Amino acid sequence: MTFTVKLGIAYYYKGFINIKKRYSDYFGDHEAPIEVHLGRWGNRNTFYSVVNRTINPNHMPRIYMSTPYITWVQAKYRLGDELIIEILNPEYPNAMLIR
Repeated sequence: MTFTVKLGIAYYYKGFINIKKRYSDYFGDHEAPIEVHLGRWGNRNTFYSVVNRTINPNHMPRIYMSTPYITWVQAKYRLGDELIIEILNPEYPNAMLIR
C-alpha cells in the first residue's frame, strides 16, 4: 500500500504526520508500535514510534517521529513537497517507509 502526504508546516517542522481516514485501517491500534524507515527499507535511518489514535478528534492515526524525521525531511524536501508513504504489510501494519 502506497500513498502520499503533503508537507505542510506542522509535518515539516514538528516531527509528526496525520494519516488520512481512507488509510487509517492500514495502521495499528492506539499505541501500536511502528517501525519507521526513511528513504529506503532497512537503511540506517530507521527508528521506532507508536500509533496515536487519541490526539485527533476523529481517531485517525498520528505518527510522532521527532528529531530523526525532522532532520531527514528538512535535508531532502521543501514545504509543499509530497512524501510517499509505503506500508510494508497492510495486513500487519508494523512498518512504514517514508520516501
